[in-house]
Amino acid sequence: MTKLTIVGGKEAKTQSKTKRRKRPFTGRQLAFIEGVVNGLSQTESYKQAYSTSKMSIGTIYSRAYDCRHHGQISDEINRRIEAREADKRLSRGSRYDLVISRLVEESDPTMREDTSAASRVAALRALGSVAMSDTAGADTGQSMFVERQSVTSEERSSEEVMAELQRRLATLDQ
Repeated sequence: MTKLTIVGGKEAKTQSKTKRRKRPFTGRQLAFIEGVVNGLSQTESYKQAYSTSKMSIGTIYSRAYDCRHHGQISDEINRRIEAREADKRLSRGSRYDLVISRLVEESDPTMREDTSAASRVAALRALGSVAMSDTAGADTGQSMFVERQSVTSEERSSEEVMAELQRRLATLDQ
């Protein structure tokens, strides 16, 4: 253990410099953390987590502030909020929105001058293929672009087909 001597004032004080070890959170601290992470104000979170019936509102505000800014509690709240935000960024709907906004940006020559005409056409085609999807990206089965193939068939008799085949075989022999 290292001893520090504070110089100043009327008398010198001696303090121990020790590292504080992290303690597990109490149930009330966890309830406070959950409240703040779930969007409650620090005061409301404190009221739900602790017994405040005999406290003045000023005391509640002060203790809620102290609790929110306590090192370990603050770190845990920030860690959980960041984790929640990361989950939101990775959710299907937000990825869908990101892709759509980037396709719109790519297809608009006023937003990006460095794109070629071919990449704008490709972006517009991709936008058209998802234009009929719902906002969560689920395919509704519809698209602005529909692949169409036309197949024409002729009704021919077997004699006509045989004559056609003999003509083609004759051209191969020559």
